[in-house]
Amino acid sequence: MKKESANNKKRILIVGAFPNQNHKPMFGGMITTCKILLESNFSKKFKIIKLNSTSFTTPPPNLFNRSMLAGIRLIKFFFKTIYKQPHVIIIFVADQYSALEKGLMILIGKFFYKKIMVFPRAGLLIVQYFENSLIKNYIKFTFSKADIFLSQGKSFQEFAIRELNFSSTTAPIIPNWTANPNHLYLGSTRNYLINKPTPKILFLGWLEDFKGVKEILEGVLVLKRKNYDFHLIFAGEGTCKSYTNEFINKNNLNEYISLAGWVNEERKLELLRKSNIFILPSWNEGFPNALIEAMSSGLACIVSSVGNIPDFVKNNHNCLLIKPKSVKEIVISLEKLLKDSKFRQQIAQNGYLYANSNFTADYGLELLSKEIKKISH
Repeated sequence: MKKESANNKKRILIVGAFPNQNHKPMFGGMITTCKILLESNFSKKFKIIKLNSTSFTTPPPNLFNRSMLAGIRLIKFFFKTIYKQPHVIIIFVADQYSALEKGLMILIGKFFYKKIMVFPRAGLLIVQYFENSLIKNYIKFTFSKADIFLSQGKSFQEFAIRELNFSSTTAPIIPNWTANPNHLYLGSTRNYLINKPTPKILFLGWLEDFKGVKEILEGVLVLKRKNYDFHLIFAGEGTCKSYTNEFINKNNLNEYISLAGWVNEERKLELLRKSNIFILPSWNEGFPNALIEAMSSGLACIVSSVGNIPDFVKNNHNCLLIKPKSVKEIVISLEKLLKDSKFRQQIAQNGYLYANSNFTADYGLELLSKEIKKISH
């Protein structure tokens, strides 16, 4: 009976982030998202067919090499579609380069009469859509062919309805599902009443301009001059690393800032446990995994009001929302949390409770499972 049950499972081809374990460790929100999906009950409900679409290098290779790798993936996609005969294909999408490749996959899948779910994850894609008419027309033509547009939040859903002719039914909201049990355990066991002598501020992500790294540095300099006591840790790598080191040395900020580089899960949990505040003043986002990890771990979070973020979190209740590219608002929000420990505790606790209710794998992947069953009958 068990064998029959396994054979009767719906086959789901997932184009996502499944890096080769034999290669050097890779980091990123999409990798975390797909890893949780594979380790959850979702993989027991369906027969998962994987197609890795992550880059082998960080940062990504040049355009020529990237195009060659995309071509190889398209060939693999073609043969997996023919020989594995998936009932449903889920295609994760990042920025415009990813959209160019994934758009072709949508067309190939529809040529073989497959049910297609497209799942954009980066808020930058919407920005690029409106900035470039060629990208706009291409996405309109290809993405609109999908059966379902999975929306991370209301902003993505409205975009799909307004620009791509989906409906609220065919563009369902599937919240980010990266609040894992380890983070939630930290949040549930944290003693919010303890005031540590030197508050710890944590940044998790790419050290890039668009993540607001330079604005954070300028904000730290202002707070130093105001004689606040704190320490900021940058956990991540990127093209702003050299600039960050130079800024720290030039302004004598070694006592205020340290760089941890990319961290594995064990080290990340340690940093989350020791930190009080999380900051991510990105210029654009979908809904960042790092924010969910911080909220579920019981940190008071400061984040830009961009992408799907304001669709879920509420300013001065479970998060502090700020404008992107604003050093002034970074300083004001950090001052609020550094000066008022009770307010910091309130934001942190509310954030944890919200993450526990809305961003777990059980919740998000159950919604995804229901959408798959709807279109695969």
